[in-house]
This record gives sequence, C-alpha cells and structure tokens, in this order.
Amino acid sequence: MIAKIIFDNGGTETVNNLVEIIQHKSRYSEAKSFDADNLKTFQPSYSHYTFVGDNIVSVHGSNVHHVTFRPN
Repeated sequence: MIAKIIFDNGGTETVNNLVEIIQHKSRYSEAKSFDADNLKTFQPSYSHYTFVGDNIVSVHGSNVHHVTFRPN
C-alpha cells in the first residue's frame, strides 16, 4: 500500500509499501497500531504518528490535512 500524507502547509510525503501506522500515546489518545486489517479506521487527531514502510515518516497529527491510500 502507498500512503500519501498531505500537510496543512501543502507539502506532501509518500510512504511506499506501507506496513503500519503507529499512533503514539498522548494526552488525547492511547497508543495504537494500524495495518491493512484496520486501516479504514485511521483518522489523524492531535497525536504523533509514525508511518512505516520503505521509508519512515514521523508526523504530528495537528499538521496533517489528510492521508490517501492506494495499492502498490
């Protein structure tokens, strides 16, 4: 799967061969992992996220406008 992260400032990051998205524990949410089985439930919020695939992208949810997913 390919994840394209679109930021509020218009910038983008792409993660090819996405394996998982890690939601880190914060004051607003619990730690959680998203993979192919539960990816449809992923909604960025005010937490920190790590996208793991061919590259690793670490972002804060407050900077993410939206994320699109597509098959490899």
